Amino acid sequence: MNNITKIFYCTLAILLLFSCVKKQETETESDNFIEISDKQFAGEGMQLGKIEPKLFETRVACTGTIVSKPNGMARINVPLAGTIKSIRCNDGQIVGKNQILFEVSGAEVLDIQKDYAEAAVVYKRAKSEYERQNSLFAEKVISEKEFILFESEYKTSLAKYTNLQLKINALGLSGQQIERGEFSTSYIIKSPIKGNISNLKASIGTYVDQQFALAEVTDPAQFQVQLSIFASDIAHLKRGQTVRFRFASNQTEMIAIMSSVGISVNNDTKSIDCKADLKNINSMQLVANAPIQAEIVTGLDSVQAIPQEAVISSDTEKYALVLDKKKNNSYYFTKTQLNIGRQQNGYTEIISPKLNASLLVKGVYNIAL
Repeated sequence: MNNITKIFYCTLAILLLFSCVKKQETETESDNFIEISDKQFAGEGMQLGKIEPKLFETRVACTGTIVSKPNGMARINVPLAGTIKSIRCNDGQIVGKNQILFEVSGAEVLDIQKDYAEAAVVYKRAKSEYERQNSLFAEKVISEKEFILFESEYKTSLAKYTNLQLKINALGLSGQQIERGEFSTSYIIKSPIKGNISNLKASIGTYVDQQFALAEVTDPAQFQVQLSIFASDIAHLKRGQTVRFRFASNQTEMIAIMSSVGISVNNDTKSIDCKADLKNINSMQLVANAPIQAEIVTGLDSVQAIPQEAVISSDTEKYALVLDKKKNNSYYFTKTQLNIGRQQNGYTEIISPKLNASLLVKGVYNIAL
C-alpha cells in the first residue's frame, strides 16, 4: 500500500472517530439538559430571573365570628309586667336612641301609680309633721324619744316615696301628674341605643313580664371580631397585631386589629377567645354572629423566594429550571429539586438549595419534565 493510500485511510478513520465523539457529546448534552430554543423562549413569553429576598409573614390561622361590643347590643325587656298595646318598630329597622318601640298597658301600671300617689300623700304629711316636731324639739318642748319616733316615720315614708318615684321615672311617667291624680293607662318603652331591630318577638295583646325579651337592638358600628385560638398558638399573639378575615361566601379580605388576648379556655369550644377591632367598619357589610375564617399576622421574616410560577410540580416533588448555558440559539436548563416553604403574594419560599444562577421564572407551565 502506497503512502497516499495510507494517508487517505488514516484521515477517514480520524473523521469517523471525531464524528462519533461529537455525536456522543450531543447525546449526553441532550440527556442532561432541558433545551429550549430561542424561538420557543420568545414565542411563549418566557423570562429569566433569580432567587430574591422577600418579606414573608408568620401567620396563625383560626376561625371566629362577628359579635357586638358590650355597649353595642341591648335586649329589650319590660320594666313592669303588662299587655303589649302597640308596636312601633319592625325587624331590621334602624332606630335611634330613645326612639319609642313599644307601648304597654295593664292593671300593673295603674296599681303602681296608685301606690305612688298614696306614698306621696303620706310622705308630705310625715315631712310636715317632722319639720314641726323638729322645731318643738329644738325648743325643748318634746322629748328626744318623741322626736325620734316622728323622725323614723318621716324617713320611712321618704324611702317608700323615693323608691316608687324611681320606678315611675323608669316607666317614663310623670310623678307630678300622678300626684295631681292624672293617671296613665299605659307606658312606653324606648330604645336605649341606636341600631337595628332584630329578634322581634312581641305581638299586640301578648302579656309579658320582666323575663320576656321583646326584641334586640344591635349597633353595627360596635361590631368586633371574636377569634377562637388554640392554646398552643396563644403565646404568639399580642395586642396591635393585624388580623385578616373573610366570610365563607365572600372572598373579599377585611382587616381588624387585635385588641385583647384571652387567658382562659372556653369550655364549649375548647379554645381561647380573643377580640379584634374592625378597621373602616363603616364601609363593611357585616352580620352579627356570622362565621369567618381569619389569619393573624404574628411576625415578618426575610426569606429567599422565587415566583410561584417558576416552581414545577412532578408527583410529590418540586423543581425549578436553572440556566446552565446558552449555546447555538438555545437555552440549556438543569432540573433542580427544591425544598419549599410558605407561599405568599405570588412567591414561594425556597428553603434549599441556595441558587445563585438564573432561573426560568415565566412560561414554565408548558414544559414537561
